[in-house]
Amino acid sequence: LLTNRDLVGSKSFATRAHESDPTLLPADQILAIVDTLIAGDKRINNQHLDYYSILQIPSNQTHDSELIANQYRRLALLLN
Repeated sequence: LLTNRDLVGSKSFATRAHESDPTLLPADQILAIVDTLIAGDKRINNQHLDYYSILQIPSNQTHDSELIANQYRRLALLLN
């Protein structure tokens, strides 16, 4: 599904896999990848990447540097 860039299908599949076995690490990794790719498609004013969306940071918490650092570390560990 990911090779065809079916992000919605990939997310649905990984969510079902995670629900059936919450200890399944690859499902968490696939969800992180899909969420990152979906967020990477979002643009601010149709031009710039929305980096806060990629880091999964709510728009009302973009000033929280500790949250930004924690989210960056979390995604780096999941995606690496």
